[in-house]
Amino acid sequence: MKNNMSKLQTEIEIARADLDYALEQGINIGDCYEKSVKLDLLIEKYIDLCEGNTSELGVSNDEA
Repeated sequence: MKNNMSKLQTEIEIARADLDYALEQGINIGDCYEKSVKLDLLIEKYIDLCEGNTSELGVSNDEA
């Protein structure tokens, strides 16, 4: 589980840096949108993994 979270964190950091670079360089808005959607999906996966991890530990979402 921890390895998956670490891998996702790395992917999120790379995707965020890629999007930041594209925005700084004024790259096509469509490309920036695609990079933004990719980042959103990675973050969503990370949140789902975290929520699954807390339920496995017997911690309610209110306590997490």
